Amino acid sequence: MYQLKTKFLALALLMVGTALVSCNDDDDAPQLNQIQKTQAVLEAFESGNKEALDYISDTKYIQHNLTFPDGKGVLAGFFTGEPTGIKFENFRILEADNIVIAHSRYGGVWNNGTPQIGLDVFRFENGAIVEHWDNLQDESDPVTDVVNGNTQVNGPTQIGDGDAIANKTLITNMVNDILISGKWSIRDTYFSGSYIQHSVGMPNGTDWMASFPEGTPFYKSLKAIYTSGNFAFVRAEGYPDATTGLSTAFFDLFRIEDGKIVEHWDTQQVIPDASTWANTNGKW
Repeated sequence: MYQLKTKFLALALLMVGTALVSCNDDDDAPQLNQIQKTQAVLEAFESGNKEALDYISDTKYIQHNLTFPDGKGVLAGFFTGEPTGIKFENFRILEADNIVIAHSRYGGVWNNGTPQIGLDVFRFENGAIVEHWDNLQDESDPVTDVVNGNTQVNGPTQIGDGDAIANKTLITNMVNDILISGKWSIRDTYFSGSYIQHSVGMPNGTDWMASFPEGTPFYKSLKAIYTSGNFAFVRAEGYPDATTGLSTAFFDLFRIEDGKIVEHWDTQQVIPDASTWANTNGKW
């Protein structure tokens, strides 16, 4: 009888112990995906949420924003647990393998009170952010462009269905043929006639492209293309300015329908002289 009671007691303790482990097992907690982690990090620029730092690698955070050093330590100054005074709003976010791209607006005390539109790119390894690129452009004043009637951020926000491989081929060929080689006469091969423009000062449609002399390039070099559903993102560098010698970085976001480009958003930012950089990684 004693042995039987002992066995029952041991079994009961084992069951209780198992239940306690189960209740405290972190593996049972919901795990955030890459998009959710990216959103948490970006939203922390407004909320100051310290937990967002957990989604950035402790050992490697390569920074291409040339005003910040490598490592996530600098972000601790923003993510203090208290509201920062920055106002953040995301409009669209897309994922391509281990890359997440966010199109957002930074306001409030950001940039000394001048709102900026940002395209941020994050690279993940083993579930953590390890690299970041961005391009920031002051929000247009007036916000609704007098040329195209759009803002820098309005339009469809949801990523729709699309063939990512076919769309990458379309955008790659367009960039090489038109923006790098200057074959403006074949623009209708790639662009819809009802092309919607959000780039500041640029009109809707494609007629304005005819004003460029054939063979006149716009980009000097293509740096990266990522596609997700019916959206495609491009990073490219323009030619150096004749006066300053500084190049402009172009981050472009395209929406595609029925094999044609139908909408475009962008941010443009001059790449500062290397003597002013806070890291050695460069823009790209």
